[in-house]
Amino acid sequence: MAKYLVQFYFMGGGTHSMEVQADTFTQVSMSITQNRDGWFGKQGDLINLKNVERVQITEADDFKGRNGR
Repeated sequence: MAKYLVQFYFMGGGTHSMEVQADTFTQVSMSITQNRDGWFGKQGDLINLKNVERVQITEADDFKGRNGR
């Protein structure tokens, strides 16, 4: 399993990011785009997708490498 950084960009400004574990990038993407109830995340860190303008998914290791973290 790999870790992915999912960054949500909200209408009217603001962002929120979370790390998600999944087997593939496609699995993360499909779980967001095919969401049936309008929410994404885990208990305590849920995002209402109706307020999201754009989503960026990056493999967590790639993100840390590019940003020196």
